[in-house]
Amino acid sequence: MKFFKSLSTILFVLLFFITPAIALDWQTTNQSTIAWDAYDASAGNPGDEYRYNVYIKLQGDTVGTLVSQEQVATEFTATFTSEGFFIVGVSTVRFVDLDLSGSYDPTVDIDENGDPVILESTINWSDVNGASTPNPFGIRHFVAPLEPGGLRPAE
Repeated sequence: MKFFKSLSTILFVLLFFITPAIALDWQTTNQSTIAWDAYDASAGNPGDEYRYNVYIKLQGDTVGTLVSQEQVATEFTATFTSEGFFIVGVSTVRFVDLDLSGSYDPTVDIDENGDPVILESTINWSDVNGASTPNPFGIRHFVAPLEPGGLRPAE
């Protein structure tokens, strides 16, 4: 009975932790440009604005670091200086045109508390397989070693 418990534990670890990491398409580089499709704004108000937040996290981490906030472009170039296996995430940020004027204005489009209405989607992480990321990927970066010291003529 102990053997089957141990075997089932090993299979669980392999199935849920090792297999997804192998399934990723890893790019080895110090700089990578990622791109995504623009949000289909037809569901919102015509004057709403949509921007994007970009996040990076180490593989296995649950929280990412915001590296680009409320950008309009649907591309981002990330440069890596430390070694690691990285996952990239993007969320959509909606700025609501409250007065329905046809364009978002942060000085006019404010709620009863004087704040703009800004909504953020969940983060679409590059390692999650699905309709939003049909080919999961990650970026790995390795730091080059330092040059050898003590260079001299051999005796």
